[in-house]
Amino acid sequence: MTRLIDFGEAVRPIVNARIVTSTYAIAIGYCVADVAYEAYKLRKRGYVTEDTRVPMSMTQLVVERSTFQAVASIIVPFAVIHTTVDVSKKMMKGTRFAKWGPSIAGLMGEYLTF
Repeated sequence: MTRLIDFGEAVRPIVNARIVTSTYAIAIGYCVADVAYEAYKLRKRGYVTEDTRVPMSMTQLVVERSTFQAVASIIVPFAVIHTTVDVSKKMMKGTRFAKWGPSIAGLMGEYLTF
């Protein structure tokens, strides 16, 4: 689901800005849902980790999971795709690839973030 943000960022030059914004809203919603689900599972387990059975506070879980989701699902993909689209847009200016080329490069760059 967070790959939707990559797609939105890649097609930014050829679609309405509201579409790109909506992909961010969906991806952030997914991250919030993931953190909430992990918190629910921790509570059901009696505040111990799934694998090692080490005690964990709800605060620690929320901070760890939120940080992971923010970095891995939002920030890094955004930086890679946005930079790819921006640089390729400048490189392709005045060529026949100026309209679609940056988006194609951005979509190809999406696979680099896997």
